[in-house]
Amino acid sequence: MFSPIKNRLALKYFLTTAVTVSLIFTLLYAWMARRHRQFVLEQIKKQAVVLHRQIVLTRQWVSDHNYVLIEKQGKVTSDPFLSDPDILDAEGRVYTKVTPAILTRELSAYAVRGDLYAFNLTNDHALNPKNRPDSFEQNAIDRFRSGNREGIHRIEMQGEVPVFRYAAPVIVRKSCLSCHDGDRYRPGTVGGCISVRIPVAEAMSEIRKNNLYLFLGMTALSRERIQEALWPEGKLYRWSRTIDVHVQHLRAKLEADPEHPALILTVPGVGYRWAGRAKVPESG
Repeated sequence: MFSPIKNRLALKYFLTTAVTVSLIFTLLYAWMARRHRQFVLEQIKKQAVVLHRQIVLTRQWVSDHNYVLIEKQGKVTSDPFLSDPDILDAEGRVYTKVTPAILTRELSAYAVRGDLYAFNLTNDHALNPKNRPDSFEQNAIDRFRSGNREGIHRIEMQGEVPVFRYAAPVIVRKSCLSCHDGDRYRPGTVGGCISVRIPVAEAMSEIRKNNLYLFLGMTALSRERIQEALWPEGKLYRWSRTIDVHVQHLRAKLEADPEHPALILTVPGVGYRWAGRAKVPESG
């Protein structure tokens, strides 16, 4: 008669324990997965910041010397946006000027060919269409000019490839005015931005792989914790066995107490049954 009640109690105990443990491990998994993703992306951001600073230093060196000269041979061409791009030496060899903008573009092309990364010097007043900003870069420039000069970043899809993008401002220096209009560019102002693009397909794949391993580990661990909660001795009894133990202990105490009449009797291997109606003590 009491077997259904006993089973319902066991089911409630099992479900409560399973839901509680599962909820705890789900929250723990979500927190650990989020922290791991943040760590990986933070490392990529640091890499982008280092690349940006290296580009700025390289450009600064060229800018401090106004330009560098390379011999015009092979595929080397002159910059059509310079008024006097070429120089002829005493032996008749032609050299062309390489400005910071040209150097940045050439270094980026080398990096792209090596499947490493890419970067771009851009501003919204560029004469060269290749230096015009896209939406991400334009938003960055507007933000920098509004007073917030901290670099910005985001992950976006370029085709089917996830790319980490980082942009930081280019501050106009006096040496920049040798090539740029002094009315539009003043020292200390934001002249544009340098954006860095780093392919992160491999990094995102590692994040997904780590999340899978973490999920499997958490699932196995939560299963063990549930089993330990239900079966402390580690023996795989039937799931209702835990409730049986508690009920048996309670029954033993009640049956051993002479002050309380035994209204329920234990039937070994069956369950419990009523012993009969209790006699109501007569009032004196």
